[in-house]
Amino acid sequence: MHFSDQFSGPKPMDENEQKKMPDTSKALTFCFNLGKKGNTSSQDLPPTTEWTKFALYCAEKCRKYRLSREGKAKSDKNRQKMQEEYAKLAHQQRTELAQQRREEKLKAETERYMNEEDPIKARKLEEKRQKKEQARKLSKMKAVKIKSS
Repeated sequence: MHFSDQFSGPKPMDENEQKKMPDTSKALTFCFNLGKKGNTSSQDLPPTTEWTKFALYCAEKCRKYRLSREGKAKSDKNRQKMQEEYAKLAHQQRTELAQQRREEKLKAETERYMNEEDPIKARKLEEKRQKKEQARKLSKMKAVKIKSS
């Protein structure tokens, strides 16, 4: 038996592939094994009605059930933790994608000035790249100096 107000289906095998929180729904799941490996007979039917009544009884009880303050706090805490984990995972994936784009852009720029046949133009492109890199380093140094003051 499984009772849940946040049922999202069976757990995925690889948890890293999910990028967002799964859709959830309220669910009562019952699994009854009738007979031997699917070979049911008319003799198995009376217990089946009892199990069905039991399932309906559980549904009625769950409808009226309320969590205690501690239980609600614990479940809210666990749900908040899961949301934070999904947010961290999404942020990490976005960061990796941005880093990959930056590397590809830098590689394309480097290739461009390496493939330049005119040495003067290639030198100018290299100087331009070095200037950008130096400006980037200086801005980082300024930021560090500001933080330390």
